[in-house]
Amino acid sequence: MAPRTSWKRCRLRTKWGGMMNEEQMEMAERMARDGNTIEQIRKELGLEWNEVSDYLNSIDATSWQGAKNIITYRLNDIRSENDQAAREKLVDEADKWVDYLYDNAKHMRDKVDLARKALD
Repeated sequence: MAPRTSWKRCRLRTKWGGMMNEEQMEMAERMARDGNTIEQIRKELGLEWNEVSDYLNSIDATSWQGAKNIITYRLNDIRSENDQAAREKLVDEADKWVDYLYDNAKHMRDKVDLARKALD
């Protein structure tokens, strides 16, 4: 995993007034990558939903369900967009989130494979 920039290394003050420490940030990112919902992450970390959502948005991460929703919204928006440049931007954004889901699913498959090998 690439090192975080210095502002993410310290505690993150969210716009809701809460504070996330580095351990909570790493755990939130890992849980989102593993397919947990924001609500599950919130409960595990003892934070507000908005704090977790703000942090995940700041690092271009979200729950898998959130990513699927974003893809659906972007694809639906393409139909109503008349400007070609705007349509291409929507396609690029949907493509980014498809890649995000693919990478995370691949990561989870690798974790499952390791667990299966450990059980054998």
